[in-house]
Amino acid sequence: MITLTKTNNRMPRWLSEGISVYEERLRDPRWGQSMTARYREMILGEDFTPVSKLSGAFLNPPTGAHLQFAYYESSLVVQYLVEKHGEEKLNAVLDSLADGIPINESLATNIGPIERLEAGFSEYAKEMALAFGKDLEFERHELEPDETAEIIRWAGEHPDNYWARMTLVQRAIAAEDFKSAAEHLEFLVEKDAATAEQGGVLESLALCYRELGRESDERKTMEKLFSVSPDALPSLERYIEMEKSEQNWSSVLATAAQALEIQPFATAIHQSVATACRELGQSEKAIDSLLALQAMDPIDVAGLNFQLAESLAAAGKTQAATDHLVDALLVAPRYRDAHKLLLKLSQPAPADEP
Repeated sequence: MITLTKTNNRMPRWLSEGISVYEERLRDPRWGQSMTARYREMILGEDFTPVSKLSGAFLNPPTGAHLQFAYYESSLVVQYLVEKHGEEKLNAVLDSLADGIPINESLATNIGPIERLEAGFSEYAKEMALAFGKDLEFERHELEPDETAEIIRWAGEHPDNYWARMTLVQRAIAAEDFKSAAEHLEFLVEKDAATAEQGGVLESLALCYRELGRESDERKTMEKLFSVSPDALPSLERYIEMEKSEQNWSSVLATAAQALEIQPFATAIHQSVATACRELGQSEKAIDSLLALQAMDPIDVAGLNFQLAESLAAAGKTQAATDHLVDALLVAPRYRDAHKLLLKLSQPAPADEP
């Protein structure tokens, strides 16, 4: 493990951000950024930043995409240093920074000359970029959006071009020709060019399968998307509803947990958690979601208090359950199920037989 705190706040931004993203990727590949067609283009083009100038990439990025790329490239530098030189060497760099030695000098002392490091990293990053969709072409053909006929002609003449395929996908989806769109996207998946970003290959393919009624293929594609994407919330919500319809309650819980990492204030997802816990006979596990729902101005105040009372009672928290039942009855005095549970909780536990 690389220790971020050991430099006494003397670490350049690119290194601190790079270590954070790199370790995040190690913990959970979904949350660390991954190669995309756009990142491939930036690494092989003029947007690639030498290691010695990486901190500047965070200062005035021309677009949000460039800022995200700065995080990604920084994480690749850390990955390169760990893979080629080991964590011990990288931690030695951090020790040097803590002693007040500038970053380039720290790298030169512990790793090697900065020029050699930059050349090695450049080769490493470019090899990764070229491995993405290695059998595809990635040259762009710049045309105006209204040049429809020329766009279609060019795309049709370049079937192995990533951008041509994506252009045809976008136009097919816009025309609701989901069968053609799916065929183009399946081709890109076969060529190892599947991407997990919003509107990317996997998300678009799942949409096409949904529209075509190919539920099994949609499920498989979404599951692949969930394994690599940190923010596929619409697809997660769709998957939860599919699993609820099949009464796959354990899957509902697992998928909802992933969705709540992205949007912890999603009321429908919290309610799905509560439903799944109740169906699994694990009401006590719904307490956190029910408390979250209670904090979000619920419509059915009495019903939510009753659900909380059931969950708390299942967890052995009788007094807290009683309090929520009282709250439910204050709102709905004739709530029969609440009266029954309150009566049950107020009865003394049967004494153990001698």
